[in-house]
Amino acid sequence: MCLLPFSQGLIADNLQYQNAKVSVNANSDVSEVNAANTTKVAYKVKVAYKVKVKVKSWYKSNGKWKYKYVYKYLTKYKYVTKYKTVSTSSTTNNSSSSKTTTSTKSSSSISPLTYKSTPSVGTSSKSATMDEKEELMDLSGTEGLQTLATYLNKHMNHKDGASHTAAGVEATGYGSCWGLSDWSAKVLAANGYKVKVVQGPTSASSRHRWLQVQVNGKWVSFEPSLVTKRYGSKHYSKTCSTPKLVVATYNL
Repeated sequence: MCLLPFSQGLIADNLQYQNAKVSVNANSDVSEVNAANTTKVAYKVKVAYKVKVKVKSWYKSNGKWKYKYVYKYLTKYKYVTKYKTVSTSSTTNNSSSSKTTTSTKSSSSISPLTYKSTPSVGTSSKSATMDEKEELMDLSGTEGLQTLATYLNKHMNHKDGASHTAAGVEATGYGSCWGLSDWSAKVLAANGYKVKVVQGPTSASSRHRWLQVQVNGKWVSFEPSLVTKRYGSKHYSKTCSTPKLVVATYNL
């Protein structure tokens, strides 16, 4: 299990003063208090753990795609609260006018953690959990393509007249073939995949779009529209057209 520091949500509590030294000048009403103290600081740590899940495993039999259920282990994450003790110093001056000035400086700080960036996730019929969003930040190989296809099937859908852009898909959870392809391409590119957005004719549209993704040196089709519930939750490599145009590329 790995622990990573997380700087957000920084709070201080249980302030305790120790070894305080007080001196009073007999000829005046001014007293000085120099306090050496410690502070408990709460911060978040990210904890990774394994979860056994049941998933579909696709294979080809007699020229047709079929699936069976298998078990695999997924890496999930959660955040737990930890406490760190830091030292502080303060000086307080009190006069007859009751004017008080206090300064406090922390002797240590917690560095922020930089995450791999990925487009934020929209919602459709069912909102994604934080664990499910985290899975989109660690995609690789054909297993990563299947994870993305499963996510699309569960949380997004194809809809006529829906957004043509990744931003619109993020906001609503729905998209046209253009929008779903744009969103999927950005997610895969953020994970280091080499991606092409391609376009070709179908019986319903002359400008249908989907993706070609390079995995282990070979180009594999990824169809964001056909994996959705609207089109029967097909395997991500199932296509309905032949590419005639490369619209955009990522990491090439």
